[in-house]
Amino acid sequence: MKIIRLTESDLTRIVKRLINENFKEVSWEDIWFKLRRLSQSFHFPEDPDYSFGGLDFIVSQDGESLELLDIYKDPYMWRDEYDKGVDVLNRYSDKISNFVDEFNLKYDHPFTLMFKMDSKYNMKFYTEN
Repeated sequence: MKIIRLTESDLTRIVKRLINENFKEVSWEDIWFKLRRLSQSFHFPEDPDYSFGGLDFIVSQDGESLELLDIYKDPYMWRDEYDKGVDVLNRYSDKISNFVDEFNLKYDHPFTLMFKMDSKYNMKFYTEN
């Protein structure tokens, strides 16, 4: 038997690597199906789209997030008046944020599911360890 000494930083690095490896086993499809259990608004994922209500998301180039298709970012897509279209997008964002919060409370994962919308109405699902 050999004794190996580890520093606190070595142990931290090993634990982070294990968490990241465990996360890679969870796919966006797995996450989406769990979100679907919370609401039928999360439609069955169809390659390449993940739909919520009238919004379609696709997996980013790096596979690290789901991003809203460009066409849905335009407030005029939703209403004839810009401000009313912005209200629709804000309501979508609020609804999704609430479901993401519920997801994080209900399911135990080595990551936290996150959702954000920026000032240009880019919506994105991503994870944080």
